[in-house]
Amino acid sequence: MLVVTTTMAQTGWVKQNSGVTTGLGSVHFLNNDTGLCNGGTFILRTTDGGMVWRQVDDDSVFHKNPSHYGINKLFVTNDHSIIAIGYGFIARSTDAGASWMNIKVDSLLPLDDLVDISFPTQDTGYIVGANYYSSTPPSPLLRTTNQGKTWTLERITDIGIWVFRAAQFRTGQLGLGVINSLEPPGTNLVRTTDGGVHWSRTPPFGEEGSFGLVYSKAQTWYLLTNKGFLHSSDDGNTWDSVDNIVSNELGLFDSIPLYRVGSFVIKSIDGGKKWFKQSIDLQGQRLNSVFAVSETIAYAVGTGGAIYKTTDGGGAASSVTEKHSPLLLSEIAITPNPSYGSFSITLPSSNSVGNIEIIDVLGRVVRIIPITRTEPTYRITDLSQGIYYCRYDNVFTKIVVQ
Repeated sequence: MLVVTTTMAQTGWVKQNSGVTTGLGSVHFLNNDTGLCNGGTFILRTTDGGMVWRQVDDDSVFHKNPSHYGINKLFVTNDHSIIAIGYGFIARSTDAGASWMNIKVDSLLPLDDLVDISFPTQDTGYIVGANYYSSTPPSPLLRTTNQGKTWTLERITDIGIWVFRAAQFRTGQLGLGVINSLEPPGTNLVRTTDGGVHWSRTPPFGEEGSFGLVYSKAQTWYLLTNKGFLHSSDDGNTWDSVDNIVSNELGLFDSIPLYRVGSFVIKSIDGGKKWFKQSIDLQGQRLNSVFAVSETIAYAVGTGGAIYKTTDGGGAASSVTEKHSPLLLSEIAITPNPSYGSFSITLPSSNSVGNIEIIDVLGRVVRIIPITRTEPTYRITDLSQGIYYCRYDNVFTKIVVQ
């Protein structure tokens, strides 16, 4: 397939002619000219900055299951190899996406839905996924130590029946993930400190609904929840609220400027402290991924074969969203903390209403304390040794019981 796109000096985001009508999942550029994006069962490739897009379609590599999508995500390694992951396969290209080879992995099943990939070092990488249909443990995790040339697979069984939605690693050992728990149902944030061998639920966002997760090269985590968009600079121990715009997915955070895409485009030019919405006419479509080639050039892809390009950084702002105050506050007083099994919780005022919840490190609510209007301080006794979180009105405070 050959698609020719004419370009003119236009401002803002300009729609390109992709030549396809199916959804496009992710987009990456190796340099100013060469880039790729993926559909369900094919790759679109350009070598001239988006003027021409050619379709790479290989049935022997990109699975074509009629009930499922094939390719979920693309990733470019430090040596400029490209890795594609999807339903039951890992593919790799060493010629900028012109040709692909399938990487065989022992015990990888056709319905292992590989959903996310990250490389914390040049050689070490991780892929996580889900399998809703297999009698085997449903959460595949794959690891490479040779830049993606070969992969080994194991299945995670730490927290009952659950599957990965996303996972990113900051180092070869430390990573955060978003999981769908099947028993009991829910969405949780999880953490590993041993390279994915073991995972544990990570408060305080175990029950808020976490959808997307990104680790940026600026050493900042971003998390999309049903409460809004959050960021952490200390590996998820504390989180700040960036804004409450939930409708947008995560975009690219590895360059300046930063973009977020979804039903519109949001941009930051100061590392994520302040965001503003950009003007773009999506004609009812939705963007799934964005990649910034430079400070002025970026591409975004989405539903219905949509490809948009900007050569002026997306144009002017249409509105501004300021960063809000941190979610983890000092308004809840825990004394003493650390404690020896007995401590007191003091709320901001006696006018507080609702319940106080004590949550363990697995995200389980171990105590529910009804609040009365007459007493702002509550005494807790007989908790086992460990780390807990006190939650009141979506404010969390860490408790250490020795």
